[in-house]
Amino acid sequence: MQPESTADRAAHHATETAPASREQAQLQNSTLRNTYRLLSMTLAFSAITAATSAALSLPAPGLLLTLIGYFGLLFLTMKTRNSVWGLASVFALTGFMGDIKTFHDDIHSRLQQQEERLIMLDRKSHSVSR
Repeated sequence: MQPESTADRAAHHATETAPASREQAQLQNSTLRNTYRLLSMTLAFSAITAATSAALSLPAPGLLLTLIGYFGLLFLTMKTRNSVWGLASVFALTGFMGDIKTFHDDIHSRLQQQEERLIMLDRKSHSVSR
């Protein structure tokens, strides 16, 4: 009996592992597809929360409530990451961040208004001093 060449052993190994590789690739593709599906669902939930908050003109939470809410939900998400409740906490976190988006926009518009007022005061003071 002749010893097998390296090429023969490689071809034999490839035929043995090909079905496993296909199954592994299908599993990997399925996992990746589900991950992107979950990511898109959380992004959509965050957008819906932000739109609802803006449409209802909900008052912006204060800085302390924002920090406590964000870090609390982040901690909850980390602690429940291997359970069904982890999924719920991820949606709660993204929904909260959607609501914070309106808070950010509110702060930005207030700062813009304040800047416009200061520019007007500066112009008035220059015209009075002349």
